[in-house]
Amino acid sequence: MEIITVIISIFGLIIVVAIALIPYIRKVYFIGPELTIELLSNGGSSGNRGLSNKNDNTKGYIDGNNAIYVFEVKWNAILKITNNSNVTAYYPELTFLNQQLSFSTLDKLDNNKPIKENEQIILKGTYSMFEECEGKYRTKISGLPDNFKDLKILLEYKNPSKKRFYTIFSNTEQIIKNRYSRKKPKEFKK
Repeated sequence: MEIITVIISIFGLIIVVAIALIPYIRKVYFIGPELTIELLSNGGSSGNRGLSNKNDNTKGYIDGNNAIYVFEVKWNAILKITNNSNVTAYYPELTFLNQQLSFSTLDKLDNNKPIKENEQIILKGTYSMFEECEGKYRTKISGLPDNFKDLKILLEYKNPSKKRFYTIFSNTEQIIKNRYSRKKPKEFKK
């Protein structure tokens, strides 16, 4: 009878310890920050940089109505990162899936500065390109550039217990643009 009592006591002690550890394990391994990314248009410009070498000079002059010009087209954008949780995010880091579709310039995300609960970080960026065409056919600046339709961004960060969490942002027409993961997506592994 004593052996059964000892076994039941040990089993009960194991259950009590396991129940007591559940909040700790949950806090360390499963509760993390939830950061979202928004990509917003912030205007832009299309500036004439002069006549193109593609113009026909055989007549000795260039017809101004049909002349081909070089235009610098620039879109301004805002990348807004928001912590939508009550857990501080540490060591945030941005990675772009396809660097060719990335920004020409983008403010640097300070990965040594934590993003506190309900805090927003605003990064300003530009995307520039040059085109040669007649003035009436130049690219209109509205919204974001067509190249950004396939833009994917990985935001990596840690919880206070140094466990990694990820936000995968896809600039698609879908309503849900942010996905959250505990594992780094295969497409972003080097």
